[in-house]
Parts: sequence; structure tokens; C-alpha cells
Amino acid sequence: MTSRVSNSLYNLLNFFNIENHIFCNKVVNDLKNEINESFITEGRYDNIVRKVVKDIMSVVKYQKEGEYVLPEDISNETVYMSPKLYSPFSIELTLNTSEDIETVEVDGEYYPDEDIILIEIISNPNLDREILEELYFELNELIRHEIEHMSQMDKGEEFPEYEPENSLDYYTQKHELEAQFAGFKKRAQKERKPLKDVIRGWFTKNYSKHNLSPKNVEKVIKRILELS
Repeated sequence: MTSRVSNSLYNLLNFFNIENHIFCNKVVNDLKNEINESFITEGRYDNIVRKVVKDIMSVVKYQKEGEYVLPEDISNETVYMSPKLYSPFSIELTLNTSEDIETVEVDGEYYPDEDIILIEIISNPNLDREILEELYFELNELIRHEIEHMSQMDKGEEFPEYEPENSLDYYTQKHELEAQFAGFKKRAQKERKPLKDVIRGWFTKNYSKHNLSPKNVEKVIKRILELS
């Protein structure tokens, strides 16, 4: 039932040239007859994620290399703000190209003391529509991931002073699992793919980042999916 409603809403928005993917979730708990708050609040950061991704994509489409500060370099605004976030923030974007990259690689990190998200994009010089589409999905995952960390800071959650050196310990930290779940869920919605497939696809592609054994990858995936 929910999938039919989702498709109907998606087609309606397309009629008005609004290209948003729609996912209709049941918001009433059948057993308790209560509103399920998690479904209502899960899209609270959609607007700010959409804005940041759109700005980054607008730069990438015309510039393959360089360093940029967003939104300052492309608008009259100096920071990004959301009513759902305590602190404004900016993006420091670095673009590079490499023949060694088959499509695109994206990495990012949030620096809470400076309210900055650093993003590095390395793309194949022959940037085409398929690569741009992959980048779009990657950015939705990454930005939502980092904004989840911002939200955790707003809530006063504690972060370790030093990150664990062991990869499994790092990826199974509570705050990291929550950010991974938020980012992968956003990407799954955009790609219209099962969440499990999106998560496994990321870990398959990014072995050089996580350095997890296949066995430990499955442990991390299981822990992420437990949050769904």
C-alpha cells in the first residue's frame, strides 16, 4: 500500500516538474495506535542537505579542480543555516582529477570547533552524466552523515578525544553508527535501492578507506541495520 502511495505522489510532483523521490511510511503504530515519531523527524534535515548538495554540484559541473568555500564563493551568503541545527557552518571544497580514478571518490570530515565540513572530490577527468549522478548520490550520503554528527554535537553527545586506531572499533562507535545509518538511508532513498544494498556497495567500493576484513564488514553492516 505504501509503495503505491509513494509512486502516486512521485508522479504528481513530476507533473509539476518537481524531481523529488517520495517514500510513504506508515506513521501510525498499529499496536499502540500512536504516531511513530521517528518517521516524522527522519526528514528534518532534508532541506539543508538538498541545498548543500545542489551548491557543490553547481561548482563541480563547471570546475574540475580548485579550492572553494561555500556558500561564500557562489552567493551572498557566508554560512549555511538550518532551524534544526544550533550552529551555522560552511563547506571547504577541494576538487581534483586523476586518471587513476575510474569514476569519482568523495571524502569528508566535520570540524566542530570551526563549524566547517571539509569535502574532497577526486574525479576522472572525463566527467560525464553517469559520474555526476554517482557524485550526487555520494554527496547526499556524505552531507547527511556529517550533519548527523553536527546534530549529535547539538545534543551534547560526547565524542572520544582520540579516534580508535582499530577500524572495527572506529566504525562501530555509537556516534559513527548513527551517522552511517543516516547517510546510507538518505542515499538509499535517492537511489531507490534497498538500504542493505547501498551499505554493502559502499563498503565494497571503499576498502582502502575502511580496511576492514570481509568478516568485520558484515559485523559493521549488521550493527548499522540494527538501527533501522
